[in-house]
Amino acid sequence: MRRGTASRAKLFRVGELAAATGVTVRTLHHYEETGLLKSFGRTDGGHRVFDADGVEKIYQIRALRELGLSLAEISDVLEHGSSMNDLLASHLVAVEQEIERLQLLRERLQGLTSRTYTPTDVEELVTTLEAMSRVERHRRNRKDNPVTARSPGAAEIWRLLGIELRACMEAGCGPRDECTVQLALQAQSLIQQFADGDAQVVSALKRLRIASPPRDLAGWDPKLMHYLDAALAGLPGEPASTNSDVRSGGAGSSF
Repeated sequence: MRRGTASRAKLFRVGELAAATGVTVRTLHHYEETGLLKSFGRTDGGHRVFDADGVEKIYQIRALRELGLSLAEISDVLEHGSSMNDLLASHLVAVEQEIERLQLLRERLQGLTSRTYTPTDVEELVTTLEAMSRVERHRRNRKDNPVTARSPGAAEIWRLLGIELRACMEAGCGPRDECTVQLALQAQSLIQQFADGDAQVVSALKRLRIASPPRDLAGWDPKLMHYLDAALAGLPGEPASTNSDVRSGGAGSSF
């Protein structure tokens, strides 16, 4: 043993460690390359060996990986003492946003598959799918950009806005009534913030509000979404609902 002798301590070669912890040898090599895992020493034959601390480290890494943390994040916790609470809280926000995104995608796909399309409907379907793609690309770009990353409170803002707007709708207010217009202006501002001023994304969002509104997302349903769209239609700067807008830029919702 080149790095001291561990009397009576169980030492594992790479293959044995892999079998004991349920990971592959290739994964262990990768953990070593990234500095997450360090061998205890080497045998006289030059084989790396690991002690009980290595086994424990593997289980810690596996537990954190199952929570969805990256190796870099795990390294910050295990090697540099980063706050686990802060890291998990940040990761929870990201997971909740991804769940929300997938729920919206499910709602839209359910809406699109709930009807039978004729050959004349194909162009409309294609423009709607193009709108969905544009919005998703924009959403991913914002997520990767720390300057434009979505605020964790956006969903709650939309939920509260929906409650107020529904109250106007159920009270019989028209799209041009003052209370409705004020809420529509708030929605327009949120949409513009999400779109980062990109007129094509705004058009894509509009297309999705019309063609594929969510059925039950944060309290929003097609009826409420159409009510919002009617209120937005009278505001300055709103795009027209045309297929050419969608095909050149897309349509959708910033939810």
